[in-house]
Amino acid sequence: MEKPYISEFYPREARATGMGWDFGVGRIGAIIEPMLIALILSLCYSFKRNMEALIKSVRKAKRRNALLRLKHHNKHKKTRAVCLCSGF
Repeated sequence: MEKPYISEFYPREARATGMGWDFGVGRIGAIIEPMLIALILSLCYSFKRNMEALIKSVRKAKRRNALLRLKHHNKHKKTRAVCLCSGF
């Protein structure tokens, strides 16, 4: 669902490289995820403890993603302002 929007994240000149990296990292995650879940389940922790760990990791990932997007947005916002002031 998110794949069409990823192309807007990268500058036009590096879009193909960025999309390739994004798809590659996604594939690595798809390979590692089942092994990681099997490892977690093999530790024989309670269901509650596993869910708490999962919720914490999802929250961290969301926070990290929000910070990266904010940094990216601010970087391009400054770039546009400089271009407008210089007459481009």
